[in-house]
Amino acid sequence: MLSPFLKKLLFVRKFFIIDGKIGLLDEKQAMLPLAVLEQLKGEHIFGPVSTEMKKTIAKYDKKIGASSEGKIKLVKEVYETMGLGRLQIINLDNKKKEADLRISCSMENNPLLQGILGGLFSFIFSKDFKQGEIIITKKTDHLEARIKSSK
Repeated sequence: MLSPFLKKLLFVRKFFIIDGKIGLLDEKQAMLPLAVLEQLKGEHIFGPVSTEMKKTIAKYDKKIGASSEGKIKLVKEVYETMGLGRLQIINLDNKKKEADLRISCSMENNPLLQGILGGLFSFIFSKDFKQGEIIITKKTDHLEARIKSSK
């Protein structure tokens, strides 16, 4: 079943899969097996992934024109279109630039996931995060993430 976000994008022709190409809000996408993504583990991955994720979500925001609350919803919806699971924001403190998350996914904690979260929350908080400021803990059936600015 498609998410309501993807249904809206299909309706306004901003999501497509044509001739082996995928597009979301006029940005090219790629669909890769999770096992392939999990191989991207080098510490050098965090910075470029975080930077590109922040740029991409900012482009999406310009096309959608979301309010502050809408930006949080956009981040959750975009994350979920990546196929990495459901993102729940348990706590969000804009003043302290902190967030507690619960992620229902089978992906292991690695710099790729930290980079994705770093970019998304850099966009929300208008502050770039370092890899050490994003702590991900594996639980039995989910991941928990703590994003905390060291100022």
